[in-house]
Amino acid sequence: MTEAEWLMCENPSEMLSALRPELLHGRVLLTQRKASLFSTAAARIYRERFTLGGVDLLDAAEAYADRTPHPADLSLLRARLDQVVRFESRSVLNAIRTLFDDRASPEAVVAATLTGVCSNTPLSTSSLVLAVWCLFGNPFRPVSLEPAWVTSTVIALARGIYDGRAFDRTPILADALQDAGCEHPDILNHLRGDGPHVRGCWVVDLLLGKV
Repeated sequence: MTEAEWLMCENPSEMLSALRPELLHGRVLLTQRKASLFSTAAARIYRERFTLGGVDLLDAAEAYADRTPHPADLSLLRARLDQVVRFESRSVLNAIRTLFDDRASPEAVVAATLTGVCSNTPLSTSSLVLAVWCLFGNPFRPVSLEPAWVTSTVIALARGIYDGRAFDRTPILADALQDAGCEHPDILNHLRGDGPHVRGCWVVDLLLGKV
């Protein structure tokens, strides 16, 4: 896939398949963490497939993607999977299981999600395309941070957005970056855009040093 094709693509599967190191000068963008966060973002978009308990499971999956402690024991979460997935859909269940499976490759996590969570629904894929954009931006034009932009205020805002899923604050983060001298259009336009924004947003990750 070329940059022009990426910019026009409306198929999230094709976009994710294009994130191969050989197409991106050796850069690895589809990490285990990013794949897991794509999956949780997709599950939230298609949340009608889950019971209320499934939301807690997605919160745990996001925490697990960062390998951060979670108050719920992972073995208990795995045992509860059958109870929180509606319609007893085995494909959906398998997709969620991969989020807690260290042996599953990033590609396997994404494939299970696209097959299990996102298939056979009347919803448009446009929300998934926007989620891919939020997670990866334009992979053909990597952005580098200027040290002057990374002020204590900027980092505090980015951390609050990430930890609290406080995506309504992204325009405030854009203002703080601009106050620090950032005029990069990709950064500012993304933060001030309509979104949707998801956990793992490429700008927030860039500021926090996450991959």
